[in-house]
Amino acid sequence: MTIEIADFVLDKDYLDGDILTEDQLDAALIDADSGSVQQYIKTYVTSNMVQMAKDIFPDEWIFNEDAAKSVTNTMFDKQSSTATYAAGNIDIETSTDTDFEAVNATNAKITFSPEYKGKYKITFHFCHKVIGSDAAAGDVVAKVKFKIGDGTTSSPIAVVHYGEQTTAAIDVRTQITPMTLSVVIDVTDTSADVDVYLYKYNVTLTKVTTNEIAASAADGQLYAQVEKI
Repeated sequence: MTIEIADFVLDKDYLDGDILTEDQLDAALIDADSGSVQQYIKTYVTSNMVQMAKDIFPDEWIFNEDAAKSVTNTMFDKQSSTATYAAGNIDIETSTDTDFEAVNATNAKITFSPEYKGKYKITFHFCHKVIGSDAAAGDVVAKVKFKIGDGTTSSPIAVVHYGEQTTAAIDVRTQITPMTLSVVIDVTDTSADVDVYLYKYNVTLTKVTTNEIAASAADGQLYAQVEKI
């Protein structure tokens, strides 16, 4: 189906060269009936422009009659931002937790300033690094949960579970697990920045010597991305 707007057809009831009466001028310019300039603009131009704007922009967007772009981000140039941290692996401890806690409130996060209300998708890519060793017989176990969120809305939980059953001493074992977590946040207030953090929950750590979020050239970077959807 072709997208189109009806052509304007003037309600012309006079001959070329006639001096128009007031009624004829009204009929051509301001009548509510089909055929006047006013009726065409109100029915086809104004209403269709408003419909198009409502389909593209959020409710708080307004026409301001300056013929200039008034927003930074549009449906074809959506708001997005990224953050990368690679200044050194982040220690997330070798002791167990009772619940989720932020990995690092300064470095393992992304902050963005929403231009408009609506849904934003946030994605974190990172690697989890765990090293275990056992100088005698016994199991090496690491179970760590991860999620991302803004303190109100959280992503689904991902779990890293490493275990090795031993009947004798073992050498050092290193496991690096790539992970991707995503969450969709419904922003209702554009007056403040939004912080999204990476959270960890050490469930079980037995004979684990290193438990880290990789953030280095050697082990992998911590990368986060925000996109308006």
